[in-house]
Amino acid sequence: MSARTGSFIMATTALALVAAALPARAKCPSNYGVASRVRQSDAKAFASVKVVGKWTEQRQDTVAPLPPDECNIRVHAVGPKHSDGTWYEYTGLAIYRRNIYKQGVGPYHFDHFFPYEDMTTLKGFPTPPDQQLLELYEDTLRSKHPFIFGVNSSRVTHIYSIALSKDERFQASSRMRIAYNVTLVLDTLVSNTKLQKQRISVRASAIKKDKDSAWRGIFSRKVRDQKSVVLAERTFPSTVAKQLPRLRHVGLDAMFGPDDPYAALGVPSSQDLEDAAASVVPLATRSAQWFDRICGPQAAHYAYEVGKPVIEVDGRDFKLVDGKTFRARVQIPLSLRYVDRRAKGGPYMTGQYVQHVKLTFHRGTDGKYAVSNLTVPGRVNGMLADRSTAQSLPEAKWRALQVYDQRLPAK
Repeated sequence: MSARTGSFIMATTALALVAAALPARAKCPSNYGVASRVRQSDAKAFASVKVVGKWTEQRQDTVAPLPPDECNIRVHAVGPKHSDGTWYEYTGLAIYRRNIYKQGVGPYHFDHFFPYEDMTTLKGFPTPPDQQLLELYEDTLRSKHPFIFGVNSSRVTHIYSIALSKDERFQASSRMRIAYNVTLVLDTLVSNTKLQKQRISVRASAIKKDKDSAWRGIFSRKVRDQKSVVLAERTFPSTVAKQLPRLRHVGLDAMFGPDDPYAALGVPSSQDLEDAAASVVPLATRSAQWFDRICGPQAAHYAYEVGKPVIEVDGRDFKLVDGKTFRARVQIPLSLRYVDRRAKGGPYMTGQYVQHVKLTFHRGTDGKYAVSNLTVPGRVNGMLADRSTAQSLPEAKWRALQVYDQRLPAK
């Protein structure tokens, strides 16, 4: 026998001895008898029990390589009716355990029933009126506690509406504790500049100290199985966003209502910004002179197409002058033709550029923003080229691209 073969036999023997020393693996019990054992564990609490899940095996002691010592299965239990017509319903785990430290191995034995707290319901309990439930939740919001809202109250800037959810899911876990779903429409800051109008669902809770005391809201959390719905978005300059009121600081009454709370700030809406950006091109294409004033010196000599301008709302140059006027840096995409005698493909080139200019916008009598004609529209801040778009063209095709000073009046 070789040394290698002898080592292999010794290792195999050692593993076999370790395996023999460990208790054998036992199977989880059958479903038969589970319901009766749960019911017998507290005959006064359970009138009927039904198995509703599958067996799960796990180990209480984490020391390896010990085998599992617990099996559990989900069950639903119903309690007897009380004199007032109410009864409890429970969902929880029937837990079976075995001792794995004894010599040999025995079967699993019923240990106890573990009810889930958030799935214990008092049925037949009278539901408080809708208005009372809403007032309970609103009073909870007025406490200004940062964790009582279900979302980050330090980022909520306005609440448009509060209503009971259609799938109300009212639940009384006891005569002293209730929970229900509430739907809110609110504005919340999702970044330093972006505000989202969202519809969210929260789970509100209220308690009583005793049967004669009034209900009191205690906390709420977001409903796990319902995602927030984004209804609208708008962007603010970061300097303005910092000044917006927050629920945590000013309270519910200062920011509750159906109207737009930002109109008084003079901050243009997303539609206002689109109107303002759209007004740049008609003004620039009045004449070659106006084109050069808006898009840069001699821009009309090189540009043959203007793209859609974009206003940098979060730029450092964005300034609110008053409720009807603002200044901002604007990106204007331009398609240029030019001559580059060092280019490999030929001297007649085209490419995409972005011009950055500062412009002043004013809200007119029609309610729309446009570039103000009362002041010099702006000054050139520099042009950036997208080198990947550069390409050479045959001279005839290049000359066919009509630039703006060829098709616009001079002044």
